[in-house]
Amino acid sequence: MLFERYDEPMLRWADAGIGQADDAFDALLAWVRATSGILNTQHRQFALSKSQRETNMEVVCGWGDYINKSDCFHEHLNEGFRAGFVGTSDGHRRTPGLGGGLTGLWVREFTLSGIIDAFRHGRCYATAGARIGLRLSLNDAFMGEVAPEADGYRARVAVDAPREVETLEIIGDGEVIAALRDLPASFDETIEGLPRCGWYYAKVTMPGGFPEYPSNIAPAEGPWAWSSPVFVGE
Repeated sequence: MLFERYDEPMLRWADAGIGQADDAFDALLAWVRATSGILNTQHRQFALSKSQRETNMEVVCGWGDYINKSDCFHEHLNEGFRAGFVGTSDGHRRTPGLGGGLTGLWVREFTLSGIIDAFRHGRCYATAGARIGLRLSLNDAFMGEVAPEADGYRARVAVDAPREVETLEIIGDGEVIAALRDLPASFDETIEGLPRCGWYYAKVTMPGGFPEYPSNIAPAEGPWAWSSPVFVGE
């Protein structure tokens, strides 16, 4: 849970009767709606609340890579859930930035309110720990936004990675619809002639694997980055 203000209370399981409620999920949402809080999903399989406070999906964390191993993310997007992608540590340790996934944000101002605004509107992207700069636009819509229907679709992807990029893929409605290979560490590419899809995102893969460690100790050095989707419609 993320808050827009510094004076919001810390939520514990027993607070607001959540631990005793018949439906703890509904009790949690009622508590969140009384604050400035927003929610992100966790784990590779999850149910959705259908609440506007639920803004992003955790696609990678210190427990490992999720989005490459679960159809759950694409299924929810195909069902109309408009959400961004984030990476986290979820490592239960005080080692910020070293415990697996990371989130990159495109903020309009470097304030707490500006940071939450980026989360809330999907101007975010996830990496498996690597420090990668990533931007995706579809026609004139930035990631997290909705592009209007058009006669044709083009994706513009800008990347600033710590080493060369093995593949750049454009995912549309759960399928790879375009791919470029053997790219430099930094580039700005436009891919024309994409088919019409309900949503698109960019996936960057650098050389190197992602070691499978037990528990929640994935290193912050994985080779992937995923932009948040751009949606098509109204």
